[in-house]
Amino acid sequence: ICLQETHLIDLNYLKKVWQSEYVVSNGTRASRGVAILVGKNINVINKLQCDEGRYAICKLKNHSLQLNSFVANIYAPNNHAVSLNFYRNFFEIFEQFIDDNSNENEDFDVCITGDFNFVTSSTDCKNRNFTPAEAKLAEFVNDKMSMLDLTDAKYLDKDPSIFTWQGRNIFSRLDRFYINQSLLNKSFKVSKQWGQECKSDHAMVRLDYLVKYDKRGPGILKLDQNILKKKEN
Repeated sequence: ICLQETHLIDLNYLKKVWQSEYVVSNGTRASRGVAILVGKNINVINKLQCDEGRYAICKLKNHSLQLNSFVANIYAPNNHAVSLNFYRNFFEIFEQFIDDNSNENEDFDVCITGDFNFVTSSTDCKNRNFTPAEAKLAEFVNDKMSMLDLTDAKYLDKDPSIFTWQGRNIFSRLDRFYINQSLLNKSFKVSKQWGQECKSDHAMVRLDYLVKYDKRGPGILKLDQNILKKKEN
């Protein structure tokens, strides 16, 4: 579970209510903050948190589920000029994190998700302008995602309502998943749900995919054939 704009989380309270591993980059009491809540039986191999509550990165593993994943959760600035510098810094750190925590023969999934605070094109917003500064930012991020061989999961979502944020009569697709070919090869779906009890201007965006469960049990009994060749005493 990847959460954004979590502000300042009491980690002692989080330990009690979540009772599993997590990666948190705290913001202030009024802004920023991100968290990755990790499911039971999934190990956090390594992690990296931004000091300003803008991103959290981790490597996750579970051998029985054949899970080996790099996950990044982002809450980007909403000023597009400031955000350009943020993304330059983030991609440099993210690529280094993968290099430091993987080897050439290792297969792994990659997912960058969160509130990116910009749209990728004019078709991703309604009743507002797609500004030149936003277009420049979109071009930079799209190029970086392509260099990492990451695909915007928007195009795999059959839901015609693409917007994930709404304010009055303005709509934008700010919350996204970028995934690598390893995840693309697995059966999955992208879905959205607007909260009923939790009043948020963002929809919950969900990515589901199948993993192979390696069920371990008693092994096959092997007989040493040399025993049969021995003469009886």
